[in-house]
Amino acid sequence: MDGNYETLNHWFLDDHRTVRFGVAEEQWGAEQVRRWREGSPTVPPGRTLDQTTISTYGPATAVVTTLFRYPGRTCVGRQSQTWIHVDGGWRIVNAHVSERVADP
Repeated sequence: MDGNYETLNHWFLDDHRTVRFGVAEEQWGAEQVRRWREGSPTVPPGRTLDQTTISTYGPATAVVTTLFRYPGRTCVGRQSQTWIHVDGGWRIVNAHVSERVADP
Protein backbone atom coordinates (compact mmCIF):
# COMPACT_ATOMS: atom_id res chain seq x y z
CA MET A 1 0.00 0.00 0.00
CA ASP A 2 2.86 2.40 0.74
CA GLY A 3 4.69 1.85 -2.55
CA ASN A 4 7.60 -0.16 -1.15
CA TYR A 5 8.40 -1.77 -4.50
CA GLU A 6 11.39 -3.70 -3.13
CA THR A 7 9.12 -5.59 -0.72
CA LEU A 8 6.47 -6.07 -3.41
CA ASN A 9 9.07 -7.41 -5.85
CA HIS A 10 10.35 -9.81 -3.19
CA TRP A 11 7.05 -11.68 -3.30
CA PHE A 12 7.27 -12.33 -7.06
CA LEU A 13 9.35 -15.34 -8.09
CA ASP A 14 12.57 -14.18 -9.76
CA ASP A 15 11.96 -16.19 -12.92
CA HIS A 16 11.41 -15.47 -16.61
CA ARG A 17 8.09 -17.38 -16.45
CA THR A 18 6.55 -15.03 -13.86
CA VAL A 19 3.63 -13.08 -15.38
CA ARG A 20 1.63 -10.10 -14.13
CA PHE A 21 -1.37 -8.63 -15.94
CA GLY A 22 -2.40 -5.21 -14.65
CA VAL A 23 -5.47 -3.12 -15.43
CA ALA A 24 -3.76 -1.38 -18.36
CA GLU A 25 -0.42 -3.16 -18.76
CA GLU A 26 1.28 -6.54 -18.65
CA GLN A 27 4.66 -7.84 -17.62
CA TRP A 28 6.28 -11.03 -18.87
CA GLY A 29 9.08 -12.19 -16.59
CA ALA A 30 10.26 -11.02 -13.18
CA GLU A 31 12.56 -8.38 -14.67
CA GLN A 32 9.61 -6.63 -16.38
CA VAL A 33 7.60 -6.86 -13.16
CA ARG A 34 10.46 -5.18 -11.26
CA ARG A 35 10.87 -2.40 -13.84
CA TRP A 36 7.13 -1.69 -13.93
CA ARG A 37 6.85 -1.73 -10.14
CA GLU A 38 9.65 0.83 -9.73
CA GLY A 39 7.69 3.37 -11.77
CA SER A 40 4.16 2.47 -10.74
CA PRO A 41 2.00 4.71 -8.56
CA THR A 42 1.07 3.70 -5.03
CA VAL A 43 -2.35 2.25 -4.30
CA PRO A 44 -4.88 5.05 -3.66
CA PRO A 45 -5.85 5.50 0.01
CA GLY A 46 -8.92 3.79 1.37
CA ARG A 47 -8.68 0.58 -0.64
CA THR A 48 -10.87 -2.16 0.83
CA LEU A 49 -10.82 -5.89 0.12
CA ASP A 50 -13.86 -8.15 -0.08
CA GLN A 51 -14.50 -11.86 -0.67
CA THR A 52 -10.84 -12.78 -0.29
CA THR A 53 -10.34 -16.50 -0.85
CA ILE A 54 -7.22 -18.61 -0.45
CA SER A 55 -7.36 -22.06 -2.05
CA THR A 56 -4.49 -24.52 -1.64
CA TYR A 57 -3.66 -27.39 -3.95
CA GLY A 58 -1.19 -29.60 -2.15
CA PRO A 59 1.63 -28.29 0.02
CA ALA A 60 3.23 -26.03 -2.58
CA THR A 61 0.50 -24.24 -4.56
CA ALA A 62 -2.08 -21.64 -3.55
CA VAL A 63 -4.44 -19.34 -5.42
CA VAL A 64 -5.58 -16.09 -3.82
CA THR A 65 -8.52 -14.10 -5.19
CA THR A 66 -10.12 -10.92 -3.90
CA LEU A 67 -12.30 -8.01 -4.90
CA PHE A 68 -11.20 -4.46 -4.10
CA ARG A 69 -12.79 -1.04 -4.08
CA TYR A 70 -11.68 2.56 -3.66
CA PRO A 71 -13.78 5.29 -2.03
CA GLY A 72 -15.59 7.45 -4.56
CA ARG A 73 -14.99 5.08 -7.50
CA THR A 74 -17.78 3.11 -9.14
CA CYS A 75 -15.67 0.21 -10.40
CA VAL A 76 -14.90 -3.07 -8.66
CA GLY A 77 -11.37 -4.39 -8.89
CA ARG A 78 -10.53 -8.07 -9.17
CA GLN A 79 -7.19 -9.57 -8.28
CA SER A 80 -5.86 -13.10 -8.42
CA GLN A 81 -2.44 -14.50 -7.62
CA THR A 82 -0.95 -17.96 -7.99
CA TRP A 83 1.66 -18.70 -5.32
CA ILE A 84 4.13 -21.58 -5.17
CA HIS A 85 6.35 -22.66 -2.32
CA VAL A 86 10.02 -22.75 -3.32
CA ASP A 87 13.27 -22.85 -1.33
CA GLY A 88 12.97 -19.14 -0.48
CA GLY A 89 9.39 -19.48 0.77
CA TRP A 90 6.10 -18.53 -0.89
CA ARG A 91 6.33 -16.53 -4.14
CA ILE A 92 3.84 -15.23 -6.73
CA VAL A 93 4.26 -16.76 -10.19
CA ASN A 94 1.16 -15.30 -11.82
CA ALA A 95 -0.94 -12.26 -10.97
CA HIS A 96 -3.94 -10.66 -12.66
CA VAL A 97 -5.60 -7.35 -11.82
CA SER A 98 -8.70 -6.09 -13.61
CA GLU A 99 -11.66 -3.81 -13.03
CA ARG A 100 -15.33 -3.92 -13.97
CA VAL A 101 -18.32 -1.64 -13.59
CA ALA A 102 -19.90 -2.09 -10.17
CA ASP A 103 -23.31 -3.68 -9.92
CA PRO A 104 -26.12 -1.10 -9.68
